Amino acid sequence: MAGKTTFIKMLASNAILAQTVGFCLATAATVPRSTVMASIHGAHSVKSGKSHYFAEIETIDGFIRERAYGGIKMLAIDEPFSGTNTVERIAIARAVLESLGE
Repeated sequence: MAGKTTFIKMLASNAILAQTVGFCLATAATVPRSTVMASIHGAHSVKSGKSHYFAEIETIDGFIRERAYGGIKMLAIDEPFSGTNTVERIAIARAVLESLGE
């Protein structure tokens, strides 16, 4: 309860504000023109049959596919793969970040 999610949302919101209306809630900022994509609290649905984990995998897969098109993308990712055990969560998050960083 340290406010990590709120901080991540604030960064993404400020990037969007800076690009759309030309200001953000900061004393000074340099914001690159880029698409903002987010994975914060993935939705799950009994009706669609998608678990929290599956919804998150779909979102992250979208990030990786978008990366193939190039250009700068700002990704706001909060607690990736939080529904899995710690060892697997860290391993898959690292693999995703390495893939996105290439």
